[in-house]
Amino acid sequence: MSSSEGRPPANTGSRTGSHEAEGPLTVTGRYRRRPGGWLIPAALLIPLLLALVGLWLGGAPSAKRHDDARPAPGATSSPVAAVGDPITVTTEKKRRIVEAAVPDSASKRALLDGVRAASDGYRVVDKVSVDDKADTPPVAGIGTILAAGRGIGDLGVVVDRGSLTLTGEAPDQQTGTDTVFAAGQSYPGVRLVDHLTLPGSRPVSTTPLSPECEQVRSQVVEELKATPVKFRVNGSEVDPSSMQQLTTISQKLGQCPFSHIEVAGHTDDTGSAETNATLSQRRADSVRSVLVQAGLSSDLVSAKGYGSSHPVADNTTPEGRATNRRVDINAS
Repeated sequence: MSSSEGRPPANTGSRTGSHEAEGPLTVTGRYRRRPGGWLIPAALLIPLLLALVGLWLGGAPSAKRHDDARPAPGATSSPVAAVGDPITVTTEKKRRIVEAAVPDSASKRALLDGVRAASDGYRVVDKVSVDDKADTPPVAGIGTILAAGRGIGDLGVVVDRGSLTLTGEAPDQQTGTDTVFAAGQSYPGVRLVDHLTLPGSRPVSTTPLSPECEQVRSQVVEELKATPVKFRVNGSEVDPSSMQQLTTISQKLGQCPFSHIEVAGHTDDTGSAETNATLSQRRADSVRSVLVQAGLSSDLVSAKGYGSSHPVADNTTPEGRATNRRVDINAS
């Protein structure tokens, strides 16, 4: 490249009517500027400074818009209460009254169908409203609880996001236990308040369990679902591989003031009803023995064999039958 490349041509014309000779040039890098040329970069900086000032001034409204978008102190992002909308079922004078706010028609239909299926001889009174903002607990478990408590003529059930309350007079201990068990299975993790009574008695439990004990009960239910108790092949004796599991469960349950613990044995529908009832009872008895040997009071723990009458899965598949062959432990 020659030394003349990149240089502007000499200015031979006049400037503001003057023919005075231009002053000497100074060189900075490849660019030439005259003395006093600092005015040029200063002039270039002015638009930049103006832009920065405008940005700063324009930022304030933007921040204000963000502030305006924030909820006021104490406001919530949802108008629905955190505890949810309760489901209430009361029984009086051969009427079963269902009160709830559910988010859609399908939920309402499922709730009422479940109640009707378990309410033979009762007139079901529909006080269920549909509100798309409703925060309702799952509805499927209501029918299961009512079915277990068929013998409780004044059975009441209240379910919300945090607790489940049972009221009424059970005809016998077994019916009360079955109802509490169904409630715990249908809504694991909630605080179960058992106000069921027996004829001539006070409520079984007048003081709700602590959150820690509620958690223990739920943990036992979920643990047995994940790792069912094993028995010796074609027998009722607890397999050695399940002994430590049951010992740990006994120790957990013993830390809480439960009023009753039921060991419930179940089978699939293979074989006769009599055979299944006998096998399920023997297995329940075996598990009860392990729990008592591990420290639980024998007066606290009962064992009941239900045979194939309480399936939780489809008995037409090998997987379903395996799931139905189980032992449940429910504390109340």
